[in-house]
Amino acid sequence: MNKNRPSRPEISHIKDLLHQIMAGCRRPGNDEIHQIQRIWNEILGQSITRHARPVALEKGILIIHVGSSTITQQLRYHVRTIIRQINQQMEHELVMDLRFKISST
Repeated sequence: MNKNRPSRPEISHIKDLLHQIMAGCRRPGNDEIHQIQRIWNEILGQSITRHARPVALEKGILIIHVGSSTITQQLRYHVRTIIRQINQQMEHELVMDLRFKISST
């Protein structure tokens, strides 16, 4: 083997790369959505967070991109609990409702 040969970078899925790029393009000062995303990952299991993620907060409505209608249906059963837990951790009534949008997350 050639020791001067550069090491190969780790292979990443294009979805992950685009998510990183888009995260860098977000408007500054939108710390609330970043905090909500962190909370989202803490309160929901990895099986859900792989297919559903909060992307925007508009006038108290948290927009969630979901990968399928099945995930949307699962989340609808827990809307009030999710809202309560997010607001408790944010320490004020920030989220009033959730809206789901089918998207390739």
